[in-house]
Amino acid sequence: MTFLKQEPNLDLRTTTTAPTRRKRSTGLTCNEENQFEACCRYPLTVSFIEFGWDFVIAPKTYDAYYCAGECRNEGLNNHGHSAVVQNVPVSRMVGNNPGPCCSPVRMANLKMLYFDHTSRLQLTTLPRMQVVRCGCS
Repeated sequence: MTFLKQEPNLDLRTTTTAPTRRKRSTGLTCNEENQFEACCRYPLTVSFIEFGWDFVIAPKTYDAYYCAGECRNEGLNNHGHSAVVQNVPVSRMVGNNPGPCCSPVRMANLKMLYFDHTSRLQLTTLPRMQVVRCGCS
């Protein structure tokens, strides 16, 4: 009787599919071709390989995005603190009154598959790793 030597094998297959539901608004999204002075979400692709994180299996890269642009009293109705700070006399503040700034107002988590320090396969969720929407606050 002969026995075949079998070794465990992990077969990972991924596919990308079109979204089945309508995406929510991300506010103003800009790129190199369409830039605005207003607060905008810009593309930024992060590569874990460039970071030296060779233990990450998936994703190897992801779209992180970033916020940039001017805020000229936009969105102050949504952020009461910003409206109040804008009306405080500059003499009462240390430094200059910075005014509202363009920053992420909605973030998304990122799922990551990786090998831990004992070479075990792990799946984790990294919180707040992708900008979904930018705004002034």
